[in-house]
Amino acid sequence: VKLRAAPNFNISKNRMENLSRTFPEYPAACCGDEWILNNPFCAGLIPRRKVRDLFKKMIYSDKDLKILIKKKKLCFEPELLSDQVGPASIDLKLADEFKVFRIDKFSLLDTKKPIPPHFMETIKLKKDEPFIVHPGSFIIASTDEYIKVSDDIVVTVDGKSSLARMGILVHTAGFVDPGFEGTITLEISNQSNV
Repeated sequence: VKLRAAPNFNISKNRMENLSRTFPEYPAACCGDEWILNNPFCAGLIPRRKVRDLFKKMIYSDKDLKILIKKKKLCFEPELLSDQVGPASIDLKLADEFKVFRIDKFSLLDTKKPIPPHFMETIKLKKDEPFIVHPGSFIIASTDEYIKVSDDIVVTVDGKSSLARMGILVHTAGFVDPGFEGTITLEISNQSNV
């Protein structure tokens, strides 16, 4: 999966005040606990060039990601390998533990109730042992990396397009909240016929 990081403007008064200094004609306004800009984007009042430059700064580049990691604002255990950091994302690895539905024993799922623990089987792989996601199968996995995100960063996690082109779809909650600490849960399905 790909992890991308961006500044979390919603909780940072200082960041919104910095944004207001960039666009002094649109002061930051306090609305409850959130700091917002007086809607210049929707109104189209800020020149496109300035908006483009602002959004370029919203997704961190590889250089920015490395700085965040060095400053411990984005932490990974185990430490990342150098080839995991891409131009604007970080490649995460799968852990060696998977959960699969016990379709041999159960055929119905009640969406109004939590999944019973005996409904899923946990499979722990040995080192370098492959795991096959058969056509039409669904598994729950997690990242190998334990992640700590500072409270001024928001992170997104997406499946890789190279896997999607093979019919392997990876779903996540999408956004990882500021201040999150833990592994990322992944829902993986094989939509192909192989």
